[in-house]
Amino acid sequence: MSCGNSRSSKCNPCGPSESAVNAIADRAAYYARLAKILEEQAQAILDEIEALQTSFGGLRWSYVGDGVDVTFDITGAITTNPNAYLVAIDGVIQDPNNYTIASGTPYVLTMSSPVPAGSILVIVSLYGFAEIYNGIGSPEGVVVAQLGSLYTNKSGGAGQTLWVKESGGATFNGWTAK
Repeated sequence: MSCGNSRSSKCNPCGPSESAVNAIADRAAYYARLAKILEEQAQAILDEIEALQTSFGGLRWSYVGDGVDVTFDITGAITTNPNAYLVAIDGVIQDPNNYTIASGTPYVLTMSSPVPAGSILVIVSLYGFAEIYNGIGSPEGVVVAQLGSLYTNKSGGAGQTLWVKESGGATFNGWTAK
């Protein structure tokens, strides 16, 4: 009985052909290489997040209002996005629509009205509070997260397994597949 395998003198009519075994081995090697690449990319992103957290995360500034000033230096700030900061006056969190951030050296926070005399203004950078999420499918339009957050898609797929929150502040949008 001949199996038609001209490359081998051994014939196993009940098992896979040599070419089928080679194809499976090639596919396994491909997936191993892909897993290694994804692991390296994920580590690089985690390293970037750690650097941001170390350098910028949770910076705090505080001032005592004088009833006149509306501008406050925020030395070390890295973004003009008002949603990237928590601003409170006497412990009352302010709406980001009530202030703007201007870039420069240093960055400057401008309130829409003066901070009352004797009131304490506290500004906290939210950079560095990135988190890691997971779920099924794309996080875009579904998961609210801070910039720098990671999301792993359990249903995966090429270019759809790892997502990074790159824009949009604390919103549903701004996720990019890697």
